[in-house]
Amino acid sequence: MLGKISRITAGLCLALAAHSLNAATNVVLARYTFDDSLIETGPDTFFVVEKARGRVALSNQFAYSGDRSVQLQDFANDHDFPELQGALPVQKSGKLHFHFAFMIADPSQALNIALAGPQHFGLRRDGISFWLLTENGHLAHISANTTQPLFAPQPFVWYVTDMIYDIPRGRYNLRITDGTKVLTDLKEVANAADIPGSAVSKYSFIGDLWEDVSNVNYFIDDVTLISSVSDTPPPFVAPGRRKLFIDHWQEQQRHLQRKPACLPVAAPEDFGLSLSWLKSNLSTDELRTFKQVLSGQQPPVTLPASVEAWRSGIGAWYQGCHALDDGQAQQAEAAFATARQQLPGGVLVDLAHIQTLAALRQWKDLDGELAKASGLWGEDVRYSVVVGQIGFLRGDLQVFDQWSGVDAQTLHEADFIAWANAYFGAPLNTERLGVMLADPRQSPCLQRYVIAEQYFFSLLWRNLNDQALAYAQRLATHLAAVPKARALWLERSGDAAFLDGHRKAAANAYLAAVALVSYSPGALGKLSDLAHLSGDVTQERNYREAVYGSLRQ
Repeated sequence: MLGKISRITAGLCLALAAHSLNAATNVVLARYTFDDSLIETGPDTFFVVEKARGRVALSNQFAYSGDRSVQLQDFANDHDFPELQGALPVQKSGKLHFHFAFMIADPSQALNIALAGPQHFGLRRDGISFWLLTENGHLAHISANTTQPLFAPQPFVWYVTDMIYDIPRGRYNLRITDGTKVLTDLKEVANAADIPGSAVSKYSFIGDLWEDVSNVNYFIDDVTLISSVSDTPPPFVAPGRRKLFIDHWQEQQRHLQRKPACLPVAAPEDFGLSLSWLKSNLSTDELRTFKQVLSGQQPPVTLPASVEAWRSGIGAWYQGCHALDDGQAQQAEAAFATARQQLPGGVLVDLAHIQTLAALRQWKDLDGELAKASGLWGEDVRYSVVVGQIGFLRGDLQVFDQWSGVDAQTLHEADFIAWANAYFGAPLNTERLGVMLADPRQSPCLQRYVIAEQYFFSLLWRNLNDQALAYAQRLATHLAAVPKARALWLERSGDAAFLDGHRKAAANAYLAAVALVSYSPGALGKLSDLAHLSGDVTQERNYREAVYGSLRQ
């Protein structure tokens, strides 16, 4: 095979590169040669995204070592990108060695490779720490918020990358070879956001991100991550995962009581912006600059006047996030107020404001703001995380007693069902929710529903699972005429049953939820857990791969 080397040679290169980590304490966090007969996807290994026309698959056409590699192929103008994303135990100390080989068919096409932390793929604390990309035919990396060219890669040449990241110092060494000569050998480079101590919990290989103009076709092999100080990861309890849903939930209960923090940026729409508008109205260079702004950078380039206002708002949001991280809630609120003025309709900005109200314990104001944000997130788990944290931080269950309308006995009234049909029946936006809040018949329904969610999660996180189960079942019954709402509350009743040890009841609830909607990743993932616990290997894989994809040839 073209470019193939022996496993022994590849192992020797890795061993030499990792030597500086103090081999006596090294722990392998992940290692994939992609030559195993079956490579299981899952939340603790990796997941495969093949939306639109993109492709992620095992390939025996090219391999750096062994017999197979992974091929990622992107297509321009298909409104998405392929991705192979891997998971790690969160790394907050010591050194991390990231080793992989890659080969590009056409280096003029864009690709992105990154290490990131719990705050996901943004240039902020615990966000992206290492970012390798191709741009204008050159390989580059982002260091200290600046894109720095490395060299011009050649087509169909394997390049071996070794990055050793000193997490507390926020510095890394980067060495890239073509198998015969060293092309890049950098020392003591600032991490992507130039923030010391930025943690790592995931790695990602994709095509391009914002522009959707890449037709990249590239191959990766021998992906390995080694820690100098980490504990050995716990064993896999099921294919692709080290913990089941119930394990994650119980761990979250133990650690949830922490200060609120901003959620990661997923798309321009999080700030109330339209990606299609940006692509239609900005030049390629302006769009690339604005992409940096969305990631938290402030490149010294002037953008059109209308876009500069958005840029200022995004900058204010990041300032507020840093203040919130530092426990300065009043300063955060002032920054978020500026961001909300400049980014109307930005759901992520509004949610950050809500999180600040939680940090300030301003519950009355919070309820009104949460109602305004309710329903804008669809199946985005970020909203659920915040609602759950608010329910936990709120603490005193007596706060809900005044809301007799939350009780299921009154949720069958005609006004509420009519409201629920409107709420779940069409995409929501800020204007529609504003109309609901201004309508004296709809506003109480919306506010009761938001309180109902807080009440349910508060019951769960206090281990009152039987009460949470009964509550979710009653809501599912009273919302039977609204399929999406019923599916949501059936899944939540399944969660309560699962946590209470009633596996059969949980499975029945999840299956009922899946039957009502076209795609329910949460319910499918939990069904996979239950199938594993019952020993049904086939169903476990079917449910799991319906969510995380599969890596096949």
